[in-house]
Amino acid sequence: MVFVLDLPSTDRIPAIAEPLFQLGATVELHPTMNIDDLKKAIQNLPKQ
Repeated sequence: MVFVLDLPSTDRIPAIAEPLFQLGATVELHPTMNIDDLKKAIQNLPKQ
């Protein structure tokens, strides 16, 4: 089974995954970025 979630931030991952772990589920996480996330991340890179 596959779930695709749009989380507001990565700190929400434990709240989503922990109940699944308690049910004995195997959970694989593959965080990704959309274009807005990427733009924000690039702005926070140190200037060289």
